[in-house]
Amino acid sequence: MAESEIKCTSLKHSKRVAYICLQMADIMGLSDEEKFDLCSYSLLHDNGLIESFCNFTSEYKLNNVEEYFDMVNFAEHCTIGENNIKDFPFLTSQKNIILYHHENFDGSGLFGKKESEIPIFAQLISFADTLDTNFDLSNICYDKKELILNFVKENEKKLFSKKIVDAYTILSESFLFWGDLEYFDEVNPLEKILPNFTIEVPLESFLSITKIFSKIIDGKSKFTAKHSVDLEEKSLKLVEYFNLDDETKLKIQIASNLHDIGKLGTPNAILDKEGSLTNQELFEIKKHA
Repeated sequence: MAESEIKCTSLKHSKRVAYICLQMADIMGLSDEEKFDLCSYSLLHDNGLIESFCNFTSEYKLNNVEEYFDMVNFAEHCTIGENNIKDFPFLTSQKNIILYHHENFDGSGLFGKKESEIPIFAQLISFADTLDTNFDLSNICYDKKELILNFVKENEKKLFSKKIVDAYTILSESFLFWGDLEYFDEVNPLEKILPNFTIEVPLESFLSITKIFSKIIDGKSKFTAKHSVDLEEKSLKLVEYFNLDDETKLKIQIASNLHDIGKLGTPNAILDKEGSLTNQELFEIKKHA
């Protein structure tokens, strides 16, 4: 929903990044737990983009989204995104994955990290992000497959490590891989290849997850800024006043964090509008619930 607001890439970009990463991870021998976390990081890799975009557009009146990418300090969305997910209950111990997902193997990325300084998860996300951003993966032919393979090989030890290039060289020969990408909506391949785990998530951990979404929601507009956080704080005062039990307290905090999640699908032109809304705009804003 956030991607549809900032049309910097094709829709479902993060899901395709996750799919490519998981296929690469399988070839590279990552564990099921690592694959599960890699999928989570992939889906969340641009979670700071909407806040960074809205921070910028609140200061500058832009004619189009492309101006934002030309003018903005693009590293900001990496920093915001890393901070947003710091309390996410991952299965494995990783560090600076979101922060360094725009680094290049030769050190020419946003933060100048290179080679082993870049975590392997970040390298994989950067690789998949580069492919999905630069090539239309919804329409595949033999020439395009070869074009992508040549691009990847030409950028060995520049954008990508030899380990990444070698894994992709194997993956590029898979007809299933290309078919899944071309018919992504129809076959929904991500869930099919994602390792299946059943784990107990206590309400405290689930609360940490919902805080991520509340930050994304609140960062969408100057009118929603800190709204979910403020609502959570006020609801806790009511919980204390009515002397409610700890489980109810956690559930109310979770509900407070998620109550406006539907506004991710509401255009900012409506959220940020000064003055009264038209009937059509009222109809759209009511959809968020």
